[in-house]
Amino acid sequence: MSGDLHFHDFIFWRIWFCRNQLVHNLVEQDVGFVVNWACNFIVECKATNLVHKPSPSVDVGVIIKWKPLDAGFFKINTDAAIDYLNQRIGIGVIIRDNSGVVRFAAVQNLKATFSPLVAEAMAVKCGIISTMVSGNVPFQIETDSLHLVNHGVVPFIDLGIAHVDALPYWSICHVPRKGNMAAHNLARMALSVDSDLHWVNAFPPCKEKFVNFDASF
Repeated sequence: MSGDLHFHDFIFWRIWFCRNQLVHNLVEQDVGFVVNWACNFIVECKATNLVHKPSPSVDVGVIIKWKPLDAGFFKINTDAAIDYLNQRIGIGVIIRDNSGVVRFAAVQNLKATFSPLVAEAMAVKCGIISTMVSGNVPFQIETDSLHLVNHGVVPFIDLGIAHVDALPYWSICHVPRKGNMAAHNLARMALSVDSDLHWVNAFPPCKEKFVNFDASF
């Protein structure tokens, strides 16, 4: 019963928030959105409470950059950005080889609003699908969502466990935001586009400075 009341508290709080959005900002939200938001928020809270590992301290003066893997391995960086006001999620994916050469990049704009944890899991899912389609395997995924890495990404992605297990080799690890800037800026870019975009062996020119910065590893 206490769990149900806890869920209801989130529902009532979100209804009040949506009411204020409608009154003050003239933003109307669907009832289903309220329920989905509460469910996703609880999922994130449970994931955070189940596994908590303190993030290692980082010296402010230390420059954190992208690092390549061994020859023959591809690194996928993913990130998600959320626009709650317009109910949009932006996803950014970039795949690079061991020389730092961009093999694939993509941005995806979703008409939805999930919790940050679920949004980051969707970005990882997009990265896995992208590498399966482009054939860039084996691979490692980097995300700046520490909670997602600690809790395990598979329960959050609707991909099909058989497909994931069929891949020759893959892993996921956490990287600080400063080491994930290319994907981060792609995710922010995704919020401003009207359709999904992808580049093969290329990267959007307006964001090339972040790849060039990483290339000096």
